Amino acid sequence: MKKVDTMGRKIPKFDRQAAGRKAALTRKEREGENIHSRIGAIGGRHRKRGYFGTLKDQGKDRELKIIQRRGGKASKAKSARKG
Repeated sequence: MKKVDTMGRKIPKFDRQAAGRKAALTRKEREGENIHSRIGAIGGRHRKRGYFGTLKDQGKDRELKIIQRRGGKASKAKSARKG
């Protein structure tokens, strides 16, 4: 079955796999063979530990324990409501 647009023109078939392979080759030519490993390394360096990790690094153990206690109470209350 031919696909046509609203004006009756034929729409060519588009091979997404071939397009992806061609894009990957182009990118490797421009950026170098190890482009994906470099991008991954950049992402790994920019990663942070989050709020809880920051509290732990700063030695704020009291605040962490308070937060843990609140979380435990909330989960117990939720399970009690479910019955």
